[in-house]
Parts: sequence; C-alpha cells; structure tokens
Amino acid sequence: MLAITFSAVMAFSLVNRIDGDIIIGAKEVLRVADTENAPPGASATERLEKFARDSSINVGRMALDLGDLRKRVLYLAVGDPGDDSADWLRDGYPAFNTDTDISVLPMAATTGLDSRGYYFLFGDHVDAGVIESFQEEIRSFGLTATVAPPLTMMTAYAIFVYGAPLQCFLAVCGAIICLVMLGVVFGCKSYGIHRLQGRGFAGVLGRDLKIIAAFGISSLSVSMLAAAGALFAYNRLHRFDFYLLIWFGILGLLVSLALVAHLLALLLAFRVNIPSAIKGEVPAKQAIVGIFGVRILSAGVALAIASALLVTWQVLDGKQEGQEKFRAAGDAVRISFNGTLEQEGNRQFREVGAWIRQADRAGQAIVSHRGMLADFFPEHAPYGEVLTVNDAYLARQEVRTQSGDRVLRDSGANHVRVLVPPALMRDEERIARAMSNWVTTQSRRNGVPSSPVEISVALAGQRLFTYGSGAAEVGNPLISDPIVVIVPAARIFSDIGYAAYASQASIIFTESDLVENARRNGAFRTYINGVEPIALRAAYEHRDMSVSFWFMLINLVIAVAVMMVSAIGMSHLYFQKNAQRIFAQNLFGWSAVRVHSRLLTAEVIATLLFVAYVAFDTLERWQFREQGAPRMMAPSVAQEIMSVTGWEPALAATLVCAGLCGSLGVLGVLGRRAGRNAAARM
Repeated sequence: MLAITFSAVMAFSLVNRIDGDIIIGAKEVLRVADTENAPPGASATERLEKFARDSSINVGRMALDLGDLRKRVLYLAVGDPGDDSADWLRDGYPAFNTDTDISVLPMAATTGLDSRGYYFLFGDHVDAGVIESFQEEIRSFGLTATVAPPLTMMTAYAIFVYGAPLQCFLAVCGAIICLVMLGVVFGCKSYGIHRLQGRGFAGVLGRDLKIIAAFGISSLSVSMLAAAGALFAYNRLHRFDFYLLIWFGILGLLVSLALVAHLLALLLAFRVNIPSAIKGEVPAKQAIVGIFGVRILSAGVALAIASALLVTWQVLDGKQEGQEKFRAAGDAVRISFNGTLEQEGNRQFREVGAWIRQADRAGQAIVSHRGMLADFFPEHAPYGEVLTVNDAYLARQEVRTQSGDRVLRDSGANHVRVLVPPALMRDEERIARAMSNWVTTQSRRNGVPSSPVEISVALAGQRLFTYGSGAAEVGNPLISDPIVVIVPAARIFSDIGYAAYASQASIIFTESDLVENARRNGAFRTYINGVEPIALRAAYEHRDMSVSFWFMLINLVIAVAVMMVSAIGMSHLYFQKNAQRIFAQNLFGWSAVRVHSRLLTAEVIATLLFVAYVAFDTLERWQFREQGAPRMMAPSVAQEIMSVTGWEPALAATLVCAGLCGSLGVLGVLGRRAGRNAAARM
C-alpha cells in the first residue's frame, strides 16, 4: 500500500511539473533555427498549413506570451481533424496542471511571427517519412529543422533524478526494503510450519505471491478509483492516460524492489532449520546487516535533505528580504531572446546590443551581473562573488566604501572602479591584475582603449540587491560582501557584450515602454521574444521555492521515519536473537550498557565513521571554497561543492544520535517487557 500511495503522489508531482514545461501528446518535436533569411510570416504560415493538410497531421508552433513568460501560445495547423489535438482549437489545451496557461490559436494567427522556434507534430500519420518531408519543407524556407530529444521522457527523467524527487524515492525504497524484510523475517515461525507440512521454497514463495497479488490488485483498484475522483475534481481527468503511465512506471520499480527484498528475506528464513524456525528463531545476523545498511542509506539521504533544506531556508529568508527591493523596482523588466537564432555571429544580436548601449548611456538600462571571482582568473582564484554594475545601478541602490560614504554615479568617469571587501584585501594585487586583464579584454572587443582600474575597500558586511541576476542558480536576490565592479556607461562593453549580458538576465530596463517601443522594429521583434517584469518573476520564483521547501521538509520526515523504523527493527531482531542471554545477564544485575555492549559498540563505531566522513567532506569542500574553483569546472558542480554551510557534521551527528536513541529506547522497552513476562511465569 505504501508503494501504491507513494507512486500515485509522485506521479502527480512529476506530471504537474512536466505539463508546465512541454506539450504532452506530441509524436515528435523539431527545433527550427539557424538562418537570417526566414520568409515573412504569412508565406511560412500558408505553406505549413498546406503541409499539414497534405500529410494528414497537425503541426503546432510554440511561442511565449510577451507579457508573462509563464504563459505560452500554441499555433496549430490542422490536417488531421480526427486527432485529439484538433479539438484544442475549440476546447482549449487540456492541461493536467491547472496553473499551466497555454492558449491555442490557428496557425494563421502567426502572421508577422518569426518562423524559428519549436514545432510539434501530432497525429497517427507522423512517421520517419513525414518528419523528413517536414525538414525538407523547412529547408525550403532557408532554415534547418533538427529532431529534438524526446522531451517528455527527458524532462521526466531530469525532474525525477535531480533534487527532491530522487531523495524522496530513495527514502521510500529504504522503507519498503526494511518493512518487507522485517515482515518476512518475523514470520519465520509461520514459514517453519509450512515447511513442516512439506512445502518447499517455490511453494511458499508462490503462496506469498498469490496473497500479495490479491491484496495489491484490490488496493490498486481502490486507489485508481480514488485517484480518478480526485483528478476529476482537479482537472477533469485531463492527461489521465499519461498520469497512469508515469504512476505505473514508478509503481513497477517499487514493486520490483519489494519482490527482490521479499525473495532475499525468504532465502534467509529458509536457512533456519525447521525445529528452530517453529520455536521462533530468526536469521538475525544477516537481517541485521541488511537493515543496518538501509539505516545508513536513510541517514545519508536524510543528511542530504537536511542540508538542502537549510540552504533553501536561508535563500527563502533572503528572498523575503528582497521582496521590498523588487517592489521598489516598479515596472522594471528584463528581456529574453529567441534561443533558436544564432547569436554572436548574428547581425540582429549586434543591433540589440547597440540599442542596449544607447539605453545605458541614457540611464535607462541597469547592469547587474552576478558572477564568481573565478570567472576573472585563468586558474585558481580566491573564493568570492562579483557584482558588475553601472551608473544606473548606483543611482538606485546604495553601495558604500569602507568609510561609509555612498558611491555616486560619475557620468564623466572613464575608469573602472573595483570595491573589494576587507576579507579579500589580502589578495588585492591578484584581484587588481585579474580585473585589469578583464577590462583590457572587454575594451579590445569594443575597439576602444583600455580603461584604468581603481581599487577601493568596500564596507564590510553590506548586502547588495542583484535584481534577480543569477537567481536561477543562486536563488537569493541579495549578495553579501561581493566585489563590486563599477563600469562607466557605454564605454567598456561591446555591442555583443551588452547583448550577452541581456541573455543572462543581467540587463534590467527601468521602463517596459522602452522595450515595447523597440519591439516595433521588425528586427527586434524577431529577436526579443519575451518581456518580463522582474517583480513578477521574483514572485514566481519565491512561490516555487516555498513549494520546494515544504516538499523537502516532507522528504526529511520520511527519511527520518525510515531511519527510526530500521533502528527499531534492528534492535528488535537483536533482542529476539539474544533474549535468553539478555534475560540471564539482567538476573545477574548487569547494566544495560554492559548487556548490549556488542550492539552499542557497533552503533558507536558506525556513528563515528559516518560523522567523521561528513566532517572530512565538509572540511574538504570548505577548503575548496577558500582556494577557489578551477575555471574549467562546470558551474553546477562548483555550486554544489561550494554550497557547504558548515553545519553538515552537526546535522549528521544529530541524525545518527536520534537513531541510536531509538535503538536504546526499543531495547529498554523490550527488556522491561521480557522481565515482566518472566516474573509472571515464575
């Protein structure tokens, strides 16, 4: 029942996430990109509609809503009226996730929309020949079409493997292994009776499987009815078939794991001879080793969840503090680019960069780029974060020097000012050299003489607002004790540099009208496919992280529960195996520590090894953080390593001590119960 319930809930969570990212039901997805010679929207639209009719398929073109990047529009050309997707034009997109906002419009409504982007092919007639014909049709536009990965399965895999879902899955796997093994091992007496009656291993296993199958089928039937009723109320059973596919996939994994655990535990039960099994003897040694392994696994999972929970709590606290800053930003927006277009070699990319340069010169564009100090060094760098800003940023946010004076904008300055926090002043020469090399590189790309670099000491402990730059990777919109690089307006960066910063969400426009007016230019309308208020994006991110926080909290409860169940089960097995010895030693007045010395010794050794490993790993990561990450290291890996909080050893010690206390408590309860039973018999 645990496997059925968990898989149903996990499937709901995964499909909810998947439906928020992709279109479910497409037979194939193609990415159309790579040219500046796209035809006008009208001719492309007519030809795509004709292709859909001739091929008897439905062709969808996805686009973002300019006002809210969480909303999307699917333009549909219908050539197969019998396919379910054809009904979307009339009934709307059947979203599983009720928060998903996808409008479905006829392909004819794409007039003026660039042809590049993601296309979805629907219908039973979609095959290799149709896909090849579609690619030929796209090539006739002067574009290229490449088959994208199977987004549904790839997205499901990515959502499941990275983060909280996998941690929760591992915790439940541990619970299933532990409960199944304990159930079989404690049933040794019943199995002994069946063996005495002449049943062999295959007969006993077959009997168990029949009982499990009968219970499983009835439980699954009830659960499916309950799920169908709940989903009907939630989304009118949209995508119920896909939900069942994911549900049964996860359930199949858990059932397979449970069957393997049952088989191994049954093999252990058959190692006990029949007379001993009938008397209640269990294969305690092997079972204890297996359950102890589950306990170590659950402790590791619980530690990972607790560490992530602590980091998430810190980020949420920073986000809460940053909400006032976002509200004060008013109508400030950032733009997103069409990812299917070429960038650095594209003339439009340069034109967008030149437009951003003009906005910077006029004080209408804020540069706020959050990065790591390692990005400025060719090799190992001191650990620290860098916030690159311009004069428009200084006009709206307070940046102070060590003396407490506010740094003011200087429109006539031609030098780059670098404020270094006191903690990093020991590396002043290295930082100054790295910043000078960076400025020289940027100036060379812009074709202007290099600007001098001036080093100052920043106020210690100041927290600066990043406008959400780097929020997807870091989460916290506030940055503590960064190196602040102040660049003069429209002087250092090239046009491509400005556009590249905008593509990294590091350019904020003070007024949305500025962007809307620019998008009336045909070239900009092609390239800029999204305009999003930064306050709206921050609200979405805060909501998503709050949900993630509670999900991780539930995962932590599950992992700790599995750890405690394994500790209780292991102690129960140990006591049952050594009941006579423990009773005799209690009669002779032995203390509880002396009676259970072997178990406690193993517990203490395992605890010390686990805490020592965590402490060593934390120290290593902390040293790595102080020394800096190699420049070639993947950002995700570096971020994972450097997210150390220093509390990991304390969390590990707390978790394993909780398990140890659980073991001692069970031993104490069982000892008192055995003593009362013995006294009653006497």
